[in-house]
Amino acid sequence: MRAQVVLAASLLVCCIGLLAEEPRHDGNWWNRQSAGFRLLYILGFMDGMDLGSRFSVLDKADLPDGRQGSLPDPRRTYRDRTEHYFANVTVGQISDGLDAFYRDYRNRSIALTDGFEIVLRSIKGEDVEKLTQARRSSAAGK
Repeated sequence: MRAQVVLAASLLVCCIGLLAEEPRHDGNWWNRQSAGFRLLYILGFMDGMDLGSRFSVLDKADLPDGRQGSLPDPRRTYRDRTEHYFANVTVGQISDGLDAFYRDYRNRSIALTDGFEIVLRSIKGEDVEKLTQARRSSAAGK
């Protein structure tokens, strides 16, 4: 009987763990992380961007013959944008920008990927107020 109770309790604990919600990577999550973790996260994010670039383009062998010349080159667009937004920008600068961005309570529900975009555009001198407002509305479900 005791073994059955232990087994049932163990299964219950495992099931509850499976039902646990995945943490949402937004400003609330960001603000709970240590400074060292934040830097490592940014480095991992940047590595993921490289992999995403590779996966975003079909090989020419996978394209129908008639379409090869008519498709824009996503890798070139990706390369141009990353060269523009990451040129002379450090990981520490991005981390500081995200820290400042998420200090504003209105931005804390904005997803981290959107925060990255806003911070990088801001570093390059772009006006990000409309983009920030749009992301706030989207995060609020409006």
